[in-house]
Amino acid sequence: MSQANPPAVGRQAKQMRGFLADVEQLARSSRRGHWPRLGQVEGADESGLVYFAVDDEGVFVTAQIDQRWWQELGVAGLPVALREAQRNAYAKLSVARLVFRRLVGPPPSASAGSFESRHGLSRTTDASELLNSWRTTTAESYQRIYEYERRSAAHARAEPTVVSGPDGLVQLTFEKGMIADVKLTSWRLSEHSTDQLVADIRAALREHGGMAHG
Repeated sequence: MSQANPPAVGRQAKQMRGFLADVEQLARSSRRGHWPRLGQVEGADESGLVYFAVDDEGVFVTAQIDQRWWQELGVAGLPVALREAQRNAYAKLSVARLVFRRLVGPPPSASAGSFESRHGLSRTTDASELLNSWRTTTAESYQRIYEYERRSAAHARAEPTVVSGPDGLVQLTFEKGMIADVKLTSWRLSEHSTDQLVADIRAALREHGGMAHG
């Protein structure tokens, strides 16, 4: 992180301290062995104009860019800000996981439970209802396996992955699930195209598969 803007650095440090305090309070209010849910974790760049959010698993949730980016960051500064916001979101998530491990215990392992609870089956004895429940659970399981393998394959690739937004305003290069490069179609951008640009960035991130970060 650049040290050229001490007020911004101080603001980010204050935000991290506040986040850490909230996480510790959340952890202390949880039962031993049960990690609390964060919902989503937000990271911002040092200007405070670019936000990036992930969920408890490190999967992309949303991104936001303040309308003032055009004057304060410009096309040249936005890529750096987006990468920084992403890094900060994951840094906060990593801190939260360390706090949970220290105060709550190791990550909870899946409970064996009953066959029904493990497979999401109804306890009914009606054969038709049980069969429908099984079909639904099986379809959901295949979808989860597909998404997991898709993300794992993307992260395991030796070569960077390049994804463009549907409107062609942004091209993102990913390496191991993280944004390594951002290219903007500058001639199509202006201070009035912020919403369209944000939508394009979000679409590209989702196209990449959510970017689960371990």
